[in-house]
Amino acid sequence: MSVDDGAPSAYRGKAAVGWADLLWLLHTLAPGERAGAAALLGFAEKREKEADIAPILSKDESKQETTKPPADAPARRPPLRATHFAVVNHESFPDQSSEDLEIESNGLLLDSVGAEAAPTPPFLYLSPKRRMAVFLRSHLRERRSIPSVDVGRLLHHLTRASVPERLPRQQRLCWTSDAALVIDFSLACVPLRADLIELAETAHALSGGRLRVLWFDAAQGWLLRQPGRRAEWKPVGERVLRASRHWLVVGNLGVSGPDAPLFCKWSRRIGRHIDRGGEATFLTGGFVPEVRKALPGRARATSWERGHRFKLMPVRRLPHGVVQGDVERLLAALSMAVVIEPALLRAIRLALGLSTAVELAAWNHPDAEPCLIGMQLRRDRLVAYRQCLRLWPLETRQQVAGLVEAHHAAHSRLIRLEEAALAADLASWNVDTVRNQWAAVLDTVQQAPEGDAARELRAYLHRTGMRAHPDLWRTVPALEHAYVVARRKALVAGGEVPAGVSVAVLNRLLPDGRLGKDAMPLCIAEREGQLMVCADPPEGGRAWPLVRSPDDTGFKLSAPGRPRQWYAVDELPLPLGRLMPGAGPWTIETVWVRATVAEVPRPSWAMEWERMGLMLYAHAPSPFGLPVRLEWAPPGHGDQYFWPPSARGFNSDAVPVGEGGWMGADLQFGLYLDIPFGSTLQRFRWIEPGEFVMGSPEAEVGRSDGEGPQHTVLLTEAFWLAETACSQAVWESVMGSNPSRFNDNPQNPVEQVSWDDVQEFLQKVEKRLPGVTVGLPTEAEWEYACRAGSKTAFSWGEEIDPSWANYDASETYAHGLASECLGKTVGVRSFTPNSWGLFQMNGNVDEWCMDSPRRYDGQLQTNPRGPMDKESGSVRAIRGGAWNDHPRRLRASFRSQGACNWRDDDLGFRLSLRPR
Repeated sequence: MSVDDGAPSAYRGKAAVGWADLLWLLHTLAPGERAGAAALLGFAEKREKEADIAPILSKDESKQETTKPPADAPARRPPLRATHFAVVNHESFPDQSSEDLEIESNGLLLDSVGAEAAPTPPFLYLSPKRRMAVFLRSHLRERRSIPSVDVGRLLHHLTRASVPERLPRQQRLCWTSDAALVIDFSLACVPLRADLIELAETAHALSGGRLRVLWFDAAQGWLLRQPGRRAEWKPVGERVLRASRHWLVVGNLGVSGPDAPLFCKWSRRIGRHIDRGGEATFLTGGFVPEVRKALPGRARATSWERGHRFKLMPVRRLPHGVVQGDVERLLAALSMAVVIEPALLRAIRLALGLSTAVELAAWNHPDAEPCLIGMQLRRDRLVAYRQCLRLWPLETRQQVAGLVEAHHAAHSRLIRLEEAALAADLASWNVDTVRNQWAAVLDTVQQAPEGDAARELRAYLHRTGMRAHPDLWRTVPALEHAYVVARRKALVAGGEVPAGVSVAVLNRLLPDGRLGKDAMPLCIAEREGQLMVCADPPEGGRAWPLVRSPDDTGFKLSAPGRPRQWYAVDELPLPLGRLMPGAGPWTIETVWVRATVAEVPRPSWAMEWERMGLMLYAHAPSPFGLPVRLEWAPPGHGDQYFWPPSARGFNSDAVPVGEGGWMGADLQFGLYLDIPFGSTLQRFRWIEPGEFVMGSPEAEVGRSDGEGPQHTVLLTEAFWLAETACSQAVWESVMGSNPSRFNDNPQNPVEQVSWDDVQEFLQKVEKRLPGVTVGLPTEAEWEYACRAGSKTAFSWGEEIDPSWANYDASETYAHGLASECLGKTVGVRSFTPNSWGLFQMNGNVDEWCMDSPRRYDGQLQTNPRGPMDKESGSVRAIRGGAWNDHPRRLRASFRSQGACNWRDDDLGFRLSLRPR
């Protein structure tokens, strides 16, 4: 379709409707109806053969010649879309000289990267031998009669003139086969392996071989410890276990790992044993509540914790042992190590003051993977755990770094080098020493590339790069240089570039295929729906130019469906992909600039959506009447960057509107309108039409009868709502006085204003804004904006604590935290806004609504309003809750009311705007 030459138009190239609307029309109408409808809109059909467009190619495929379809193949129509593509992020970087990238050589070369003999800390057993011996003696020995006469009991009988039928014998605690130590071992309890072996040997030695010590694992079945000092085990059947009356069970039991069938089998086995008159005791780090409830209630248990005494209790009273967040905390500490053995896991866990149950949970966590000498964390989770670790106190991080260094002193130098770099970055641990060590690595791979050490380093650096987090390269620059040098051939051939590796380093160290040639500008171009990187804009296409340094050798590309790769400029032009809905984003990075091209979805408020040349425009509704055309502006370096944007999101610079106002849009909340009041700006957010469920469900905590029944409300008219309650600065600029009690900050909300006072204020503001109706939101509009699409008690969820709002937190709500009441108002932007960009719709001050409360009837309502006349009792709805209210009054559905002339230090209001 093209613009009909005979159709009237305000300017050539723009139809009366947007191109997206025309595309939608063509999509919905039958083929025979399209031409007529298009003609009415000023368009005529223009038939052209579509140019062949290259498919998305990998780096290797892009070098191959593509096969064109047969000449008689019908041209395919590109799919309809209501979105456009644009540069959505653009960052420029300062010049980096070669001296900035130079790594000073220390003249050292590594001749070996193998392990070295070095002392390591001893394993920290859960219990000292003495304490364990006391527990075993008191718990597993049975009372038995011995040949010696019990003189005391005999005298007791004689003093009572009683002659016993037989001489009483003495009784002593003896080791017998009636008791058994049962160890259930599996990979899930590998961290306890050394403890279990020591427990078995201690019990065997104490009993002189008379106690049955049984070991079970899935691979070998049941094993019985044989007499003698040598640790010999003989395969036996389960009948040996059933022959003992008292079991002390320790190990996995299917609890530590995801082995539900094994746990069920153990639970049934122990239940039958107790039913037959036997006894069972668990020695454990703790059970999760579900497992604890499933165990026989008559069983007993004791916690196995280092530094704790053994204390028997019913199994269902045993504490869990894992506090929420403990496992993630331990995993974050372990992210400073490349590999984790049980000894290191135990040492770090004890240093953090965590339980045995946490140790086992971390070992069996989904983010942990087994390796030859222990476990390691999944690569895709390392960045997240290391980010959490950075928030810890430096002293704690350095304590963890010291433990890792000490336990791995005898490991391969390759592992120690990587862990030293991690400690330098995450804990500022021996930073200068680490940089010197990696400078020696760089010298080795550069100056002695054929040596054994260099070959091992090249192989290991590939794995290091895949595990490294972005900040690591900046902390240890020699590591970054060594990686690029070691992987030079692979990177040039299209190997993945790890996240965070500097383009400047790639540009400097990778070979330049264009040496001796003139530099040309690098740009991202669009031609006939195809996105490409090229040196010159193609004819008939649109191009977004990128700044390019004369000594660039290439650029880094991040694209969907392919790894980050380095491309030399002699590979241009490079096709990236078709600009279709759902495609992208593509990020191009050179030494000088980073730019991202992505799909910009049509914002929900856009009345029209168009592209003219390189410019992308959205036409926005305005309370001043005519729509306002906003031009897309890519967020730059330092801007708040939310991508993908919300349904309302669009980024544009503010443009003048009305008398002194400014309208713009951001990616997170969409449209905004700034109206000046003296030296203060009041920002408004556009609230689009929609429907929501008004009122509270019957099960909501703190609900009152007036909040129901719930019903659907349809709001058909959009409006502008102030993103904050009216501040004292705004009020004083209009009224010339400030009635507020808490007047220590002009950005505090105005309070002690009645509904009647507010009406006078609104009339004065309306005179400043010709063509605009200035008012208050209705009660339905207020709840709609407060909920911001949510269905929970508060817009952020079902619970509340003092981090979300200003209220009297001396009373808790739905298991939330308790705190003291602040006793005053705070600034109108003191807390996180809701998802529509509105601040403090809950708490700080109550807010007047335009109408009086109406009675809910459960029926669908369209634009509902309560009574508005003075004869209705001269009351108006009040919403939101205040600084002195208990949390239940801050719920989105809570309703209150007040007389129109009522003033209080917890009562304010929020402005709304509409076209007149």
